[in-house]
Amino acid sequence: MATGASGELFEYTRGRFLLDEANQMARRRVHFNMTELASVAAKSAGAEQCVEIEKCPDGFEVATMDFARNVLRTPTPHVYAWDACWGGVGSNTVGAEFIIMEKVPGSPLSAVWWKLQPREKLKILLQVVGYQKRWVDIKFTKFGSLYYAESKKSCGGES
Repeated sequence: MATGASGELFEYTRGRFLLDEANQMARRRVHFNMTELASVAAKSAGAEQCVEIEKCPDGFEVATMDFARNVLRTPTPHVYAWDACWGGVGSNTVGAEFIIMEKVPGSPLSAVWWKLQPREKLKILLQVVGYQKRWVDIKFTKFGSLYYAESKKSCGGES
């Protein structure tokens, strides 16, 4: 199974610290069961084995993707399995939070944009504007994060 820079999978990679960086980074290091994660990934996708584990640079949240897909009608990757509990809470056998989702087919827009004809670019821009209109039209009565209340309860949090 390929894991890229496997040490990076355990490291905090979303930012840096101006003071006491080594200690701050060590406090955010999460060791988890890589074999169990691969097993959960394979089972959730109906595969015999996991061939690669990749750490995504940004945290995608399941509830937010669900909201985007079902309320905002924005395409999002299919989530095969996830668990937000870790640190000895709940029944998470991996030992860390995880989301296993499909890899969306295609190429990053930045890789093909300059090869596109003006008409193709306009079509894409109009599609993006359509998504953005839906996003700004939604009104929230409160501020904070989107999460599943039952997930928060099962992880020992309050609802």
